[in-house]
Amino acid sequence: MATRLGRGPSLLHLAYHLGGSARRPPSRRWLPPGAGGPSGLDLIPDRWLHLTTQGVGFTNDVSEATATAIAAAARSRLAALHSFDVSLEAPIVDPEAILVPVVPAEPIRRLRQELRSAIADVLPEVPEPAEGFNPHVSIAYSHAEGPAAPYAEAIEAAAVPPAKAVVTHADLIVIHRDHQMYEWTTLAEVPLG
Repeated sequence: MATRLGRGPSLLHLAYHLGGSARRPPSRRWLPPGAGGPSGLDLIPDRWLHLTTQGVGFTNDVSEATATAIAAAARSRLAALHSFDVSLEAPIVDPEAILVPVVPAEPIRRLRQELRSAIADVLPEVPEPAEGFNPHVSIAYSHAEGPAAPYAEAIEAAAVPPAKAVVTHADLIVIHRDHQMYEWTTLAEVPLG
């Protein structure tokens, strides 16, 4: 695995992530026992597990008034969507993280497109490419170089069953990575339907 690259500490970023209720949080039963978890990984506490959907911009580029306008536009657009069920599948090893794929992807991509349209209602340009989005929940980030095979083997041996969740809203958040994981405060909760 490779060291997780990303935004530096204390750089605040506005983003949308999806919220709802998990009937069972993503399982970490595949992790080997140990005080801090597997060597080379920063485990993400349950409180900070999330499905990031669409970035908006850095707080020094997007004013509070602009963020409020984007949230209002999103509220109008997401009112036409209904909550939906998703499944959190068995974890997979990514070069920089351990990820839990979220399926089906289509309702999440449709919701993301509505968020992108809400941003376009307010900003002249929507950040991040529209293509290539793969819904997932990260459960650990890599902080060291090393082989991925031990993690992949542990995941396969654990045979983790899928977890179910219901997506009910999208949160506009201010996110940072000061403590080797993403943490945030919520600016606006935008309900579906």
